[in-house]
Amino acid sequence: MKLSILIPTHNRRASLERALKSLAAAEHAGDCEIVVVASACSDDTAEWLAAYAGPLHVRSIVEPRPGVSLARNRGLDAMTGDAVLFLDDDVTVQPDLLKVYQEALQAYPEYGCFGGTISVCLEGDPPPLIRDVARILPSTFSGLWLGDARRPIDPAAESPFSANMAVRVEALAGARFVEALGRKGNGNLEAGEETLLFEEMSRKGVKTMWLPEARVSHWIHSGRQTMEYVREYWYQIGVMQIALGHEIPWYLKRRFGRRFAFQCAYLFNKLMKRPEIWLHAFANLMIYTGHEDSVTGARKRALARDP
Repeated sequence: MKLSILIPTHNRRASLERALKSLAAAEHAGDCEIVVVASACSDDTAEWLAAYAGPLHVRSIVEPRPGVSLARNRGLDAMTGDAVLFLDDDVTVQPDLLKVYQEALQAYPEYGCFGGTISVCLEGDPPPLIRDVARILPSTFSGLWLGDARRPIDPAAESPFSANMAVRVEALAGARFVEALGRKGNGNLEAGEETLLFEEMSRKGVKTMWLPEARVSHWIHSGRQTMEYVREYWYQIGVMQIALGHEIPWYLKRRFGRRFAFQCAYLFNKLMKRPEIWLHAFANLMIYTGHEDSVTGARKRALARDP
């Protein structure tokens, strides 16, 4: 089974180079097709890719229009493999990653989608509070750990991230990412494109498996190591849930006094130095704010005080 690796990238040549270097050291890398889509890059990424003379079989595509969903779709249309491994340009892979996925694709023909472990790695000297976020709310930085045993997962509740997931082409059945959704390199953290793709595959009966030993490290640069980034990430989760018509948890549905309750839980537990509690309350406050602003059509962003 031929495996294609798809990496969208936007103005992060150094990160991309690090990712490709880690892939070059992986088992079976020489058997894989690697498709890199340079999305609206204004740095030297496209030129560097054009001159790439490393050990990998890299095909580069220059896409002048911005958008991670558009970039992934361009890559899907260009790849020739039987399955696609989605990676981000800011990950490094464990040496056995490709071997794990290829063996799983052979061993579990009834499964169309596989997701693996994403460990959050903070570059530089991150603030202690950001270290707490990475530990307590790892999904803020696309961290993912669903246990140490292989098992089926429900993508509606435990969906893998495209920083580390593999999908059979036949499972996609022509499905593509919705290009109106997803990040577009403008600093906004719009989401939902992966969720919709999983929902479409699930409706078609595609099963998903968790592979804990398929591991990558997700490197978070200093520009993301701020509470403004954390705030915006969880706010956009709330916006996405409303936009996609998802069922909202009961504790976020009750409007009367809900914002006040989250703010009190956040402030009290922050004062008591309980990050395991107040960070969750803060995330719920931001989700609720995203819900509320989406419903009213106003991006008022009545946010909590800076943590």
